Amino acid sequence: MIGNFNHWFSQNWKKLVFLTVLVFIIYFNALGSDFVADDVPGILNNQEIGNFSWVLSQPLSFLRPFLYFLAYKISGFSPFLFRLPNLIFHLGSTGLIFLLLSRLINPRIGFFSAGLFAVHPILVESVAWISGGIHAQYSFFLFLSLLLYEKFLPRSTTESLRAYAPNPALAPRNNGIVLRGLSDKNQKFLAFSVLSFIFALLSSEKAIIFPLIILLFLLSFHFKNGWKFWPSLIPFWLIGLVFGTLYLGAIGPRLETLQSQFYQQPQAINPFLQIPIAITSYLQLIAFPKDLTLYHSEMAFGQGEYLIRLVVLLLFLGLTIWLFFKNRPLSFWPGLFIIGLLPMLTPLGVSSIVAERYVYFSSLGIFVLIALLLQKAEKIIRPKTVSIVFAIILALLSLRTIVRNFDWQNQDSLWLATAKISPSSPQNHNNLGDYYGRRGEYERAIEEFKKAIELQPNYGDAYHNLGNTYQQVGKIDLAIESYQRALQFNPRLWQSRQNLAAIYFSQEKFKEASEEIQKAIGISPTDPNLRLVSAIIYLKMGQKNEARAEFEKTLELDPENQRAKELLTSF
Repeated sequence: MIGNFNHWFSQNWKKLVFLTVLVFIIYFNALGSDFVADDVPGILNNQEIGNFSWVLSQPLSFLRPFLYFLAYKISGFSPFLFRLPNLIFHLGSTGLIFLLLSRLINPRIGFFSAGLFAVHPILVESVAWISGGIHAQYSFFLFLSLLLYEKFLPRSTTESLRAYAPNPALAPRNNGIVLRGLSDKNQKFLAFSVLSFIFALLSSEKAIIFPLIILLFLLSFHFKNGWKFWPSLIPFWLIGLVFGTLYLGAIGPRLETLQSQFYQQPQAINPFLQIPIAITSYLQLIAFPKDLTLYHSEMAFGQGEYLIRLVVLLLFLGLTIWLFFKNRPLSFWPGLFIIGLLPMLTPLGVSSIVAERYVYFSSLGIFVLIALLLQKAEKIIRPKTVSIVFAIILALLSLRTIVRNFDWQNQDSLWLATAKISPSSPQNHNNLGDYYGRRGEYERAIEEFKKAIELQPNYGDAYHNLGNTYQQVGKIDLAIESYQRALQFNPRLWQSRQNLAAIYFSQEKFKEASEEIQKAIGISPTDPNLRLVSAIIYLKMGQKNEARAEFEKTLELDPENQRAKELLTSF
């Protein structure tokens, strides 16, 4: 057990440097990647990103918007500065894991676990993707909180050190727990642990599970005398209860967003199907990180494969329970894996069944178990051989991570890579349609949009994009029909109304054009371009007073709009 950080650092600084360099090497080719997927509407097209009021408008999760605000103020829309915090949080988590495991077990287990965490490709989505970095962010604060809580508690020689010592016969024997006095310094560790938990909650609602982690930690590592420290759990549970209540109030808007923007109808998911599939999929991706994708859409399994997955889950849960009674410290790690995934395993349908970013925090539990197996192997084969095997594992995982980073270079590379693994994803077919449309391959674009609609018949965005493509190839009647279908499924798609207005304008149907543009303005009243179009339509209809008012409104929203200035002075 390591009692002094300075001593630990002097003994392990070379390994820390190695891990730091390793992280920078394997993620170097991701730092210059473009904005992709949710980054585009959330950052690139976010007109409020430079206003601090936008940060304050999200009090339950303001830390991420605050980082975006800072990045924008420093460099504008530079993807590098938006992505850099992801790498910093990932590097920080790697170091915290090394230190935490060194204290709980030994530095070798700490290094093995931190090394796997540093390079594993299943974590790429939380590092290389800007929007996915929220998982690296809240996990960093949870790892820090756990480390600080461990420093607050006394050491246990009977339940921690002897359980993991490479040679138990050489471990200190003591029938009790070696208690150190809970000085003011120790109380400060608890206070900072609670503070770090709050920062995690202000990063993401998924940190709400941490009180369960702390409870399991106390039961696992301090079972015999842990009752003395139950009061230390109170602030975690009280804070979790407060934030949990606030988060429950946000579920309604979340479901509304899923329905209006992602066309997911509210429905309960059968947990007996969801949980075995999700847990075993994560275990599979950790063991064999081959089929990595943004959209894990291939979740339909036959009865035989489902039963296999159910058996694997039951065996995993059974092993965790058995370990709790036979070796409590060891049971903490599979328990952490399960508990860390709980926020994404709700039956409310607010999360994907499987997403690689979801397992960022939980993956530590599996990596520790692998590290323990490697150390166990040293009793059978030479430690040098185990080190070589570990080096080969790190090399292979690092190579896979570097290759995976290329998928996130830009929108095109991401959609093409996703198509190989997720052929039944309607979102990706819609994205591929956009890809082919930008390349001028309109027939292929139409095929992709139709495929997206076939897979998800209420997909308003796909209908809108299909209308755009029909308009580009001159099939105006089909374009109008597609825009109307888009509005049927998503009445707030003001872009479809804008495009309908443009079509009616070109057909000199100015009344219809005006009706559509006014409906678009009703949805997006602060868009200066809509106001400008409205003014031009009014001019064509001979309604000069209305046109003047719209020109003035355009300049109020966009004082540098030259077109509005020119037309306004022409009166």
